[in-house]
Amino acid sequence: MNSKVNSTFRETMNKSSQVTANALHDELLQTRFIIQSHNKQKLKQSLSLTKDYELIDKTLLTESIHKTHAKSLHERYLKQLNSKTKKKYKFLTLLHSVEILSQDRILKAVEEMRYMIHQVVSESKSIQCLGSIEVEIVSIRLMKEIQERDKFNDSEHRKLNVLEELSKRLRKKSERESESLALIHFHAVVTSTSEYYFNKFLQKLKSISIWKKTKRQIELKNLSTFYSGKEKSLKENLKDIATYITKGGNDWYGKKAYLRYKIGFDNESYESEDSWVLKNIRRNKILKQEQKEEGIEDILSLNRFEISTLANVIYKIMSHARDNKGYLINAKSGSYSRKIYENYLKNNTKISTTLFDISTN
Repeated sequence: MNSKVNSTFRETMNKSSQVTANALHDELLQTRFIIQSHNKQKLKQSLSLTKDYELIDKTLLTESIHKTHAKSLHERYLKQLNSKTKKKYKFLTLLHSVEILSQDRILKAVEEMRYMIHQVVSESKSIQCLGSIEVEIVSIRLMKEIQERDKFNDSEHRKLNVLEELSKRLRKKSERESESLALIHFHAVVTSTSEYYFNKFLQKLKSISIWKKTKRQIELKNLSTFYSGKEKSLKENLKDIATYITKGGNDWYGKKAYLRYKIGFDNESYESEDSWVLKNIRRNKILKQEQKEEGIEDILSLNRFEISTLANVIYKIMSHARDNKGYLINAKSGSYSRKIYENYLKNNTKISTTLFDISTN
């Protein structure tokens, strides 16, 4: 009798211990890192918690991987530059949608965007578009909290407004009110032989219903010719773009990626890296209502679950191609992209409802 009681007691205690361990694990996944934690440290700890340790050196979030892919993309851009056909260059930013932090749903949205881009480019004339798919983890809750306690600049106002508009497509109220969401978007260098074809391409992009939810979803702009008062060549532009769009991480400054929330649309308005650092420290002080001290939590840091999710998503997007460059989209006018899009439709007979938004209005 005693052995039965002891056995039942041990079993109950083991179950209770496991429940406690699981609760502590889930709580730890939601914690953030301290100020000035390095990406490598964040990746190791986050991926260890989700048992994805093998991904530590296999994504664009690893500096050495990023450098290799940035160099490779830059070389592809230079090949375009050295072609016999004289081309004009522009930089495209396309905000596709936001999704909850579900790997399956994020990847589904990524594939929809990939083939929608091929469709639109295939129907345009004299357009080649080579760029990178990006997934950014955004915290609407934090952005609202900062807005309540501090004055935003225009870039930050616009970003919050755009994210709130895009989140309206999420069907459940609980999803729309998620603390963090994934922003699926695309950056690319677009080439054409004339301004006329650029304008036609832009009109086509803006005619797609899913891409005209807000004014800021599509931007097709000329490459900058000056930076910090100095002339900037086309080759320098292409190198910087290749470095920027292969970064993997959320925020970007001083040619470095940061696993932190990017509050505004751009960082170009900062006068120096010091000003960027000071502004982010000030944001932490505003949110924490205390002075910066050694070991203080970085409120703008992605938490461990978000970092693991981002790393897994990037790895799976990269694995879309054998050379691990599945995050790239190389779309060309005419039959090249049309075949890619048609093959996608053939292989996906059960097209998700979001793809119905592809039709123009």
